[in-house]
Amino acid sequence: MAGDRRDGNSPDHVLAQVDQETGILLQLVHSGPAGVTLDLAVERFEATAVDRAEFDLQPPTDPAPVVTDLGFERVPLGEAGDRLGTPVLVPAPPPGFGNPVVAVNPDDAAAVGADGDIPSHQVAVMTWRLGFLALTVTQRDDLGIGDDPFGTEGVVLAAAPVEARVGDGTPLDGQLTVDPPAAPHLWAVAGDRLITVDGGLAGSELLGVARSLYPD
Repeated sequence: MAGDRRDGNSPDHVLAQVDQETGILLQLVHSGPAGVTLDLAVERFEATAVDRAEFDLQPPTDPAPVVTDLGFERVPLGEAGDRLGTPVLVPAPPPGFGNPVVAVNPDDAAAVGADGDIPSHQVAVMTWRLGFLALTVTQRDDLGIGDDPFGTEGVVLAAAPVEARVGDGTPLDGQLTVDPPAAPHLWAVAGDRLITVDGGLAGSELLGVARSLYPD
């Protein structure tokens, strides 16, 4: 499928045949404008009888909760830059999106990218919502990796180059991806920051959000 996507034959239809009695997937076909990109079919299926009692799980009577601190904290948008010690690039979301939920991590967060090789330092995450739609903008220190933070190992996505400027004139250099199965997203470097914009928007809208970024 990777080669087909590079050629512009992005899958836009999925056909699944499922056995109604067992729920087992019998065939899965992905197709795009130029034809089928993936065709998987089950030729033989074997199952071993299992004693359902083996799956009779008994939860502990007095469980102790496990709390994991990922280093993020909720802050008002106007305080995000002060908490990080660096200005936060804030966009102008499309009309109708409400007030953002903002979280920051001034230290080191989990690495991202297909190989987990993009470090995350001084991270800000801003999310706006409109009904079921969500728009998320993130920023973190750019350490020169030059790769898609949304990348998945073994999957090559079609991407269009982005060369623009944010609201204060800082050059924006990156890529825009609208290619299933990945969510529509844009990633780019603006100055010393790595920016991502993603959500259920058209590619032109994601680019418009990125161009509207301005230091808060």
